[in-house]
Amino acid sequence: MSCRFFETLDGAHERFSFYSVFGFAVMMPHLWTLQTQYLASHPVQLSTPPVVLLVIGFAAGWTLNHIANDQKNISRRTEGKFRIAGQEVETVEAKYQTADGKIHRTVLLCSGL
Repeated sequence: MSCRFFETLDGAHERFSFYSVFGFAVMMPHLWTLQTQYLASHPVQLSTPPVVLLVIGFAAGWTLNHIANDQKNISRRTEGKFRIAGQEVETVEAKYQTADGKIHRTVLLCSGL
C-alpha cells in the first residue's frame, strides 16, 4: 500500500522540497496548534450537542476529501473509463509541457465528488 500523501497534489509535485521540509517540520505543527493555544488562553464551555455536531462535521469533511481523492486516482489509473454511482464519469484529457520539454498527459475528473 502506497502512502496516501504522495497521491495528493502536494505529494505528487513537491517530493522533497523547501515546502516539504520547512512546511511540515516547522510551520504545520505551529499552525495546527493555533486553535489549541487560543482555547487554552480563552476557555470555551461547549455542551454535548455542539461537540457532536463538530465531530460529525469533521468526519464528514475528512471522508468526502478521501472519497474525492480516491475517485481522482481511479480516473487517472483507468484513463477515465469507470463508473461512479452507475454513471460513466466525465473527464477532460489534458496535455502539458514541463520546463525540461517533456510532454505529459493526464485525465482530469469533471464528475463525481
